Amino acid sequence: MPTTVSARFVRTARWLAVTCTLVALGHVAAQCVDVPALGSDRSVEVGDVTCVASRLASDGRHTVAFDLRVATPGHVHDLVLHAPGATALEVCVQVAGEWSCHGADADGVRFVDLLLPEGTVGVRASLRGDVGQAFRVEFEDRGAPQPGFAYEPNDHVATATLLGDDLTIRGRFQGRNIDVVRVEIEGDPQLWRVQVLGPTVDQLNLLAASGRAQQTRSPAAGDRGVRMSNLYLLPGPHYLSVRGTDGEYALRLIPLGPADEPPSEAAPTTPAEGAARSFGTPTAPRQSAAAAAVEVPVPSGPRPAGQMEREPNDDARTASLLRPDEPWVGLLSDPGDVDVYRFYLGEDGPVRLTATPPDGMPLYVRVDGGGRIDLAPGEPFVLERWFLAGDHTIALSAAESVDGYYQVLLERLEPFALGDLPRPHGELWRARALPAYHEIRAVLERTAYVRLPELHAPTVLTVEVVEGAEHVNPFAAYTATGSNVASFRGRRDDGIYVAELPAGGPYLVRVDGGGHAHLRFAFDDAGPAAQPRPEAPAVTLTLHGARDVAAYHPYAQRLELEVEIRNDGAQPLDLALDTHVTDHGWRLTPRETTVSLAAGETRRVGLDATVDPVARDDLPVELTVAVRAADGGVASVMTSATAVCGVPLVGGVHAFAVPEPLLGGINVGWTNLGAEAPSGARRELLLYDGLTQPGDGWPGGVGDHTTVRLAGDGTPRVVGVLLHPLSQFPVLARLGDFEIQTSLDGSSFTTVYRGRLRSPTVEQAFVFDEGVAARYVRLVALSNQDGNPRANTGLGQFKVIAEPGARVLGDRVDLGLREHGGHVAAALPYVASYELTSASRSSGPTTYRLDHGQDTVWWAHAFHHNRAALLDGLVWHPHPGAANARGEHLDEVRVSVSLDSPIGPWTEVGAWRVGETDEWRFDAPLWARFVRFEAHFPEADRPTVVLPDRIGLLEHPEGPEYRSVLGEWGHYVRDGAFEWRHPPSVAAIVSGGEHATRDRAAQLSGGETIGTTVLVGEYDAWFSFEVPAGSNFVRLELLGDPTVDYLYEFTDADGEPIVADVRVAPERIEIEAFLEPGRYFVHAWEPLRNVVFSWDDSGSMGPYVDATMQTVFGFARDVDPAR
Repeated sequence: MPTTVSARFVRTARWLAVTCTLVALGHVAAQCVDVPALGSDRSVEVGDVTCVASRLASDGRHTVAFDLRVATPGHVHDLVLHAPGATALEVCVQVAGEWSCHGADADGVRFVDLLLPEGTVGVRASLRGDVGQAFRVEFEDRGAPQPGFAYEPNDHVATATLLGDDLTIRGRFQGRNIDVVRVEIEGDPQLWRVQVLGPTVDQLNLLAASGRAQQTRSPAAGDRGVRMSNLYLLPGPHYLSVRGTDGEYALRLIPLGPADEPPSEAAPTTPAEGAARSFGTPTAPRQSAAAAAVEVPVPSGPRPAGQMEREPNDDARTASLLRPDEPWVGLLSDPGDVDVYRFYLGEDGPVRLTATPPDGMPLYVRVDGGGRIDLAPGEPFVLERWFLAGDHTIALSAAESVDGYYQVLLERLEPFALGDLPRPHGELWRARALPAYHEIRAVLERTAYVRLPELHAPTVLTVEVVEGAEHVNPFAAYTATGSNVASFRGRRDDGIYVAELPAGGPYLVRVDGGGHAHLRFAFDDAGPAAQPRPEAPAVTLTLHGARDVAAYHPYAQRLELEVEIRNDGAQPLDLALDTHVTDHGWRLTPRETTVSLAAGETRRVGLDATVDPVARDDLPVELTVAVRAADGGVASVMTSATAVCGVPLVGGVHAFAVPEPLLGGINVGWTNLGAEAPSGARRELLLYDGLTQPGDGWPGGVGDHTTVRLAGDGTPRVVGVLLHPLSQFPVLARLGDFEIQTSLDGSSFTTVYRGRLRSPTVEQAFVFDEGVAARYVRLVALSNQDGNPRANTGLGQFKVIAEPGARVLGDRVDLGLREHGGHVAAALPYVASYELTSASRSSGPTTYRLDHGQDTVWWAHAFHHNRAALLDGLVWHPHPGAANARGEHLDEVRVSVSLDSPIGPWTEVGAWRVGETDEWRFDAPLWARFVRFEAHFPEADRPTVVLPDRIGLLEHPEGPEYRSVLGEWGHYVRDGAFEWRHPPSVAAIVSGGEHATRDRAAQLSGGETIGTTVLVGEYDAWFSFEVPAGSNFVRLELLGDPTVDYLYEFTDADGEPIVADVRVAPERIEIEAFLEPGRYFVHAWEPLRNVVFSWDDSGSMGPYVDATMQTVFGFARDVDPAR
């Protein structure tokens, strides 16, 4: 039977003239099919054959592709390229859309160990030769496959070899090769070790589903294999790749058991000074029988208590989360292993980081990506530091494999009870002032700088190292610019160091060594005298009041606490109160800032605690109250508060993040409103576009400034500014201290405000003492968060706020304009978001042809950030070329408004005859979040509709009772003027579970509202009501907070469903039904949810990758499949 033959050239050295002549090559092999030297680009098949022969059509290099269907699918084959006299380059096969290739060996090209699927297989051969050169591509059958062997092609995730039930597999490398193995994990997550033995193995990778390496290990010198330990694998597919050259290998996956959970009780918060601490009783390492059969090092020494590390954790995106007082333990037994841990601080504050190495073993430590700290064998790393808010990392590594366990621990410290140098002090610009009592008790960094007071005469300074002399010594004194002034003379054996300092300063003393230390500074008579060290006042402090709130709730919450202060001394005390919280979303304000106590007197002072909406529940919040005596002595008390999912709201209130003096004020520095930055620099303009970008921003620098000419024709009265630090710059290199200057002419500027931007990445408000008339406003960067005079002062947004309600934009503001945030939120047929929001640049209007059976066109306009606005009217702007456009012109549209969503429910306003009037002024202002325009064409078949150029939506003028939706109500927030005038009511919520069963249903009566909660897998909610005799109609309203995120059923006393009219909106469900007298029930429950994380993998994701991956890992770690 004849065989259909075809082929194609996919790449040649130059253009080919192709003929379709068959060229006889003579007998080459059984079943070998001759193929003409074709140059076609057609996709072709060559029957069920194992061999194809052909010739080159021209000189040079050629790549020839065939689509083959091998005669013995399911067998192992070698793919061979024979080309006597030519240079054979490579052969490739295509499986699952991926090409796998093998290059030339000494005797030609032979791609071995191929196990090909049934169906068409792409084959590609590359060779170089003269015109007419004969070649042959052949599959050689090697028989049935052997179980437990990694056959080719398997160098991609899509073609990975499945690891068998015995968790072992063998393979071999032909040349330099990569084999990918797929592991299917079932059951509960646990820890695993991957062991690969083979003399030529040079790399082992854990791959993501995309094929990107998540973790890489290479063998140390002299090793005959490589391993990867403590892999935490969730149920589902995982991928490993093994790389090597010309040799065999064996891979084994070894279960190590479940990962340990964090300790159930927090341990003490004061470790032994100078050393790290262990939690609980050390336990012996667990080792499975499978692991014992493989030659791997067994960790030496006892294992400290704590959660076992979970690989991969080699970088920030896979770092394990450190929580306060919950230690981790781990191993650095794999060559090249780096273990990274991260911790989050919601506000600036002090912590202690402790890393304890195995006995006699050295560690390397890096904090926040800084310089490597090399620890001596067995030396613990202890760092007490005031950290800025945000994410931080500590990375542990070793020069070579370490066969024991380390422990890493994070502890929060009381912010008012630290050492004398609590903030970073390891650089010249970070130098901290010498206390007035001339002593320092602190955990010093490896290099510490202490700023001395100014010297009015030459002075001899003596520094005594009272504690820590074996590892701490003063080195030299410098000027602020780094010039050496004097060196210290002294010896470690007595810890006394002396330097002669000239008049001037203030000088900076450099102290080397680090660790726990006590230093005493003494000046001679020419220098300043030491003051007494203040002692903590003799008081007892006690906090009273409930401290748990609802987590992730859309409303703010308020707590009323009290601090009880008892004077335990024999003398009266005048005390000043101060507070600190560990999350920027919590604020603790004393109702009295000072208190006077007689000896033995006790008083209670009220504290107002405010919690912002959407309080996170992953970390407890530490609340600290301190009292400071007149001499500077401080006493404090610290307690924990917690946000908990599912608990009732506490003191719920609707709140804005912008303070009232600025609330709703227009940002007259917004370029969309006409403001201008005279410099025109791109990155400076980013400050005024209303957007924050993690991958961009204004870089700034100490002493740099940015100036904006304000929007509007008049001279607005500026009452404050809003600054947002989010930008591409790390927290340390973001703006710190700044000043605001104003001008009427752009030449002469006056400073009107000085302030400091805090480190949390949230928009922050700065209110002036009084309003200032200005046409130009300038921000001057005085420092960054780190104090480094040579680093950036990065900033994301600079908003200049005019006096709220002042009508700086005039009386006729069009909210439909694109530059004002107007957009199309929904439409049918589809209308692009900004299609009807700005003057068209096209010669003709936008037209749409409706589909068969479609006789309606509608679209819904929305405003800036989807806020609700008070509207006075509408303006129809036809396209200048509309008169010449063919199609159905809109002479009348029906207008409706909604406060809920772009798909309703809608309240009709009326019919607008746009053919008669282009402007429609309402009889009275009306509120709308979305405005819908609808037109019908019942008589037309597939009409072409001519749309307007744009729609104007006129906002009601600002005044005492109304502020514009274009004002500042919070960065990117939806709430605005409507919520300001009509604050949402916060229903009283009973405890979740109180009405969780039918027999405990909440009893409703007419006009009554009862609130409760439902929690999936925990408790439902039941309500019941009685329809009395003589009544037959009921109207129910089911509310959500803020939206209806639950399911419900409405039944009679027998459990039969009720037929009712239902109207659904995002935040409520309205039910109306005609009923017989009797009892009825409403059952509400939270359904199980499916959550999909999806994002693109382009370069624009760069600034978000770490946070995205940590979010996915955290969700996978904490998710409960039953809920």
